[in-house]
Amino acid sequence: MRLLEFYTNNFRSLSDVNLSSLGGFNVILGFNGYGKTNLLTAVYVFVKNLTAGIEKRSAEDRNQEFVLLWQSYDTSKPIFLGGKLQFSEQEVEKVTGKIQPMTIEIVNKLRYVNGYVEWDLDTLKVNGTVPSKEGLDDVRKLLSYASGQIEYVPIFDQEYFDNIMKRLVEISRSPINLRKYWYDFVNLVSVTIPEIKGMEIWDSRKLVLNVYNLPIYIDLAASGFQRVILILFVIWLSGNKILLIEEPEVNMHPTLQYKVVKLLKSWTD
Repeated sequence: MRLLEFYTNNFRSLSDVNLSSLGGFNVILGFNGYGKTNLLTAVYVFVKNLTAGIEKRSAEDRNQEFVLLWQSYDTSKPIFLGGKLQFSEQEVEKVTGKIQPMTIEIVNKLRYVNGYVEWDLDTLKVNGTVPSKEGLDDVRKLLSYASGQIEYVPIFDQEYFDNIMKRLVEISRSPINLRKYWYDFVNLVSVTIPEIKGMEIWDSRKLVLNVYNLPIYIDLAASGFQRVILILFVIWLSGNKILLIEEPEVNMHPTLQYKVVKLLKSWTD
């Protein structure tokens, strides 16, 4: 699955965004406070709620959280979240049983009405045409599948990185026939970050790095090499997911940034 285009308006600080010809690897640049995180959030909300317009979903804003999505909290105007998604023949066959590539363009409209967020469908096209009733069932299945194919990697979130650590420990302790995946990841880390000569999980369930023959723990702050390794692990596990990585360059020196970018580009290609 690839996100080919994305558009939104009236979303947080974003007045109007129209991104076309998106590739497998994209970098968002901008000054602090200029909306980079809001753009990532908009993409995340769009993909996680692809079927919301078709289902005419509605949610009560009990804690006044949804109103924060509106630019300047002006709920008199709707929010539009839209884009174009491309699915391979293999993905379409896996989800619908039909063998054909499929490109879906969908735009959802959000309104804030009497303390509720109401979703509605504004535009829906499949391979450039409006789908039939039968085709709509396949579209809904594909969009439901796509909603689970995205992950937001925050710059720092203790609960998120704790969960990543648990997944990492599970793979390191997998049965012998699956242990090769752990060694593949260890080799990937050593190639990407030559300073790290090896990794292992100690009984305390801490990931320990062998850096120049000195043991270094993955600490609670997940800083330095530690955070880079956890990000590499997320990327390595991602498969065909869309990854939204917030400030991945933090804790990377320029040479390591170049290596990680090269790695990401090769995988997304």
